Amino acid sequence: MRNQLVVLIAVIFVSGCITGNAVSPYQKDYAGLTVNFRANIVEAEKVSLKSSEKDIQVSLLSPYVKEIKIAFVPSDTNNKFYGVTGYELGYKMQVIRLANYEQSTPISSLILNKTEEAIKLATPEKPIILMQADADNTEVHREGYVIYVRGKDMTENARDYTDLDLAADKLLLTLMKSGQ
Repeated sequence: MRNQLVVLIAVIFVSGCITGNAVSPYQKDYAGLTVNFRANIVEAEKVSLKSSEKDIQVSLLSPYVKEIKIAFVPSDTNNKFYGVTGYELGYKMQVIRLANYEQSTPISSLILNKTEEAIKLATPEKPIILMQADADNTEVHREGYVIYVRGKDMTENARDYTDLDLAADKLLLTLMKSGQ
């Protein structure tokens, strides 16, 4: 059953992502797949990582993680960005966890009233990724069992992505470096 799940997710992922050799700044080869990103990954690599790569990787890729929540505080102007970026994070994190452990992990959304709730809810077995748009800085960092994905500039002028997309892709790229 586990192998069938891995194959099914891989087929779905591959069907949407394979376009030949990864030569685009929006693609990366990972675990035998060409993964497409929303943002330019050359630019995403420049996003500040305020915690060590290892701390981020251990928080989200530990075999003891039983569930991951992708959280945000609703905003009239940013809900659409949270929806798209949250989906991208969840989908690609599932692929990363499958590549590392050959099993899926429940990943779901969590709507918060205020950001402080994430700190109270996060545990080693159930970490939370907290997306924050219109932040003071574009960055990724870990505080306890909360991984903050922050984007400053939410405009898409002269580009097809926001700073929140850049921060989310920085997180994903950091996770892809673990064991691969």
